[in-house]
Amino acid sequence: MVTRRDLLTVGVVTATALGARVPDAFARAVAAADAAIPSSTGAAPDASMTAGLVVGPGPAGRCDDSKVGIGVPRWDSRSRRWLLWYYCRDAAYDPGAPRTLGTGRVALATSRDGLEWARFDGPLGKGAVLEHGVEPEYDALHLGITDVTYARGQWWMWCFGGNRERRQTVVGALPGMGMRPGLATSRDGIRWTKLRGRAPGGALIDIRNDQEVFASWVNGLYDGGRFGMFFTSVDNGVSLFRSWVTWSSDALDWSPPQELVWIDGVRDWDAKGIMTRHVQRNFLGHPERWLMLYTALHGAKARNMQRSIAAAVSDDLVHWRHLHDAPILTVGAAGAWDSGGVSAPQLLKVGRELRLYYFGFPPPKDEERLPKGVGLAISRDGSLLGFERHTGRAAV
Repeated sequence: MVTRRDLLTVGVVTATALGARVPDAFARAVAAADAAIPSSTGAAPDASMTAGLVVGPGPAGRCDDSKVGIGVPRWDSRSRRWLLWYYCRDAAYDPGAPRTLGTGRVALATSRDGLEWARFDGPLGKGAVLEHGVEPEYDALHLGITDVTYARGQWWMWCFGGNRERRQTVVGALPGMGMRPGLATSRDGIRWTKLRGRAPGGALIDIRNDQEVFASWVNGLYDGGRFGMFFTSVDNGVSLFRSWVTWSSDALDWSPPQELVWIDGVRDWDAKGIMTRHVQRNFLGHPERWLMLYTALHGAKARNMQRSIAAAVSDDLVHWRHLHDAPILTVGAAGAWDSGGVSAPQLLKVGRELRLYYFGFPPPKDEERLPKGVGLAISRDGSLLGFERHTGRAAV
């Protein structure tokens, strides 16, 4: 049951009305949660610390009571509700999972307006809607998501995960870091079925070679006939993150991956590569057909691969051109919850506004006192250079 304690305030967006039929029980639960949302949220939070934060850890005992990770918002036209899936971890989660990631399970929040949200009590462990697998499945130790697509009459959740296989990294051989991509499908956004791929552990594809740590941080695209899957690889020395795209008509057999390349060279803010991407048809009026917002990794040693969000365009999804001479969203002010990095963008248009969801996190020294979570920045005039962090009440 959704209670008032579970309510959280978030802003969420989508570019198009995507549909999936929602069971009556789900609709009733959403309606009950909406009715419980108060008209007044009480005292405003300290804007210097929480500007932009819209979803933080949940109440004790839930699957998200310790960490909240990347969030993916979508509008469901049939139920006329917003859905927000996000990966998360509870305080009692397996300590063998990579500490810095926050991956574990997938949870769901719903909203009538995309601004005030209620956590949905899913059918799986501690309220989750998707669980990690069991050995030797690719996601036996931890599970995360980076994207959700609506195609062929259902939702497609682009996942990644790791098991207890040890992969060599710059700090030694670690379990859970050999991450691979996967897919799950759902008609209603609640009950998910994992698609078993043909790579080890049921993953969609394997890690490219022994010199790389993972094939992960996957984003999806459906062009009307084929699925495009973008993923990230990194070398064992964690010196350069590379982005790839591969194609499939059935989500089982994938083409040889092609690496994304810059036709105008790298910039200092993305000299260490791209972590995640949100790719969609270009609705901003540029001549190129495709628009990408991406997590850029700074090249300066003093920045330690600091993450920011930047924009690019392409005609073929392989060759890309930077849109601006700087990122469109950078880290928060010193002491803010997102002063460590901003990443995993989801750009969506709502009316005249552009709304940008992102994953934010504090510096390592502040992780015990500041949350990781989902953030929102809004451009009122529809410009990619006009984003300001949302200042509504945050759930922490």
